[in-house]
Amino acid sequence: MGINSLTRWGFLAAALLLVFEVRATSIRIDINTAALGLNGSNWDLAFDLTRGALETPTNTATVSGYAMTGGSLTGTPPLFPSSGNVTGNLPGNVTLDTGDPINPSFFNEYNVNANLGSLISFVLDLTDNKTSGLDPDTFALFLVNPTTGDTFPTADPTGAFFVYSIGNANQPATFCPITAPCVVVSPVVVAAPEPGGLALVAAALLALGIVRLRPRKLLSTAPLGT
Repeated sequence: MGINSLTRWGFLAAALLLVFEVRATSIRIDINTAALGLNGSNWDLAFDLTRGALETPTNTATVSGYAMTGGSLTGTPPLFPSSGNVTGNLPGNVTLDTGDPINPSFFNEYNVNANLGSLISFVLDLTDNKTSGLDPDTFALFLVNPTTGDTFPTADPTGAFFVYSIGNANQPATFCPITAPCVVVSPVVVAAPEPGGLALVAAALLALGIVRLRPRKLLSTAPLGT
């Protein structure tokens, strides 16, 4: 194993540290549909991920841990079919993807029909890519009338219950009706590796490279006949 190989071990250690340090946003969303008087009513849920600019690297939004209190998904086709880069189905995980600058997907929407109860809950995981000076990618949630296609009216002009502008501070913005606060956002704490532990991993990788390098060096400098 030569110096070049040892250098590669060093790059591997650095890459491992970088991977561990990458952070994404993970939040829990609770929507109090009882406060909106929607118990027992039927609506389509629309989860949207919209690309803001062509130049922005790929962003993904994953909905997981979906649960309803006093309500259920129906299996009835929603008024509008899902579109764009969407994989999965509730109550399992659903991922929306903006594509990349070469193969962009500007509008990505997952729709599902549900009989509402008193509460909708899910965890939202978002990557945090943003291009400075350009419009951010955004994630939003709507309730859509499955007969008319109208969105449930909120304080947002488009009817969104909340909008997350990826890469911006103080997100998400919530837009419940003024008379009925309905969205609670809670950070999801993800255990991060201890810095000391990361350093030990990197040191171990480098040490392994040095140990593998040493016998060959000794062999190459040993006198002939020994």
